[in-house]
Amino acid sequence: MFLQAWYGLSDPQAEEQINDRISFRLFLDIKSEEVIPDETTICKFRNKLIEKVLMKKLFEDMKRKI
Repeated sequence: MFLQAWYGLSDPQAEEQINDRISFRLFLDIKSEEVIPDETTICKFRNKLIEKVLMKKLFEDMKRKI
């Protein structure tokens, strides 16, 4: 979610960039042998955060850390 917000990426673009950029994989702590989340997984994860009212808290916590 952070990478999407910071770089203005849609779900398909996020999937593509995670596959393409080593820096994105390092940020997400995804090892080279691990499966990259597809756009559907990204969408489902975001929807779960919204459903559980965690999206806003997550971003507020990150703002305090940077």
